[in-house]
Amino acid sequence: MIIVELTGGLGNQMFQYAFGRSLSLMLNRQLLIDDHAFSLSGNPDRTYNLDIFNLDIEFLNREQFNPGETVHQVFERHENTYDKGLLEALKQLPSDVPVKLMGYWQSYRYFDEIKAVIKADFQYLYPLQERWLTLGNQIKETESVMVQVRRGDYLLAPDFHRTVSEFYLERAIDIARNQYSNAVFYIFSDDIAWCKANITAAEDVVFVEDHFQDQHNEYILQLMSLCKHFIIANSSFSWWAAYLGSVENSLIMAPKEWLSIPLNTADLIPDKWRQISMD
Repeated sequence: MIIVELTGGLGNQMFQYAFGRSLSLMLNRQLLIDDHAFSLSGNPDRTYNLDIFNLDIEFLNREQFNPGETVHQVFERHENTYDKGLLEALKQLPSDVPVKLMGYWQSYRYFDEIKAVIKADFQYLYPLQERWLTLGNQIKETESVMVQVRRGDYLLAPDFHRTVSEFYLERAIDIARNQYSNAVFYIFSDDIAWCKANITAAEDVVFVEDHFQDQHNEYILQLMSLCKHFIIANSSFSWWAAYLGSVENSLIMAPKEWLSIPLNTADLIPDKWRQISMD
């Protein structure tokens, strides 16, 4: 069996599930989800979030294991890095040894070969409710460009997290405008006030107001992924909106600098996405 330990927010959990799903298919093993870490974290903002999708999930029951039974624990060695050697090593393990994955596993290379399966798995359990439906239809009917600005918790740890810069947003919006003369930009953010102060208001800019976004990740991700093109933040949440929503001709732009510290994003950002510097 393949056991995936979930941790972090929705975007993190989606990466963890996707790697586990891919590995379970590759090794032809049962996939189990371990969500026990949330009950131990003491953080009310971090809970199991994959219930927004129509997933057929089997959760780990620790009573399934006999005392002393060996579980092969696999810790992520390098964040945002595809570890091909790890996959080769796992293939050599006896099929009756349970494997537990512990990490963030934020590389599309772990599951891109089964992208159609992952997109099918991440089908939303609930359709858009009436309060979001008009906006959703507007997004579908226009040459929509998602713009996500994440600030909130990133401002609390500036030595690690970096917020997207005005330069990045201006440059990416200009590129999209030049490529699509009828583009409409939908601004999603946990700080709409900052966006209104730093993104020039225009007829082709729609600020998605706070009352649409408050504590409704399932609908916000769904709205974001309805867009045709994407200007993402350095956030796994908007990364997934682009990955799930993109089609063959989608324009996707991502920050070249993902964190405040140096980070190689070669395995995080797909080759077809365009990276724009923050500076």
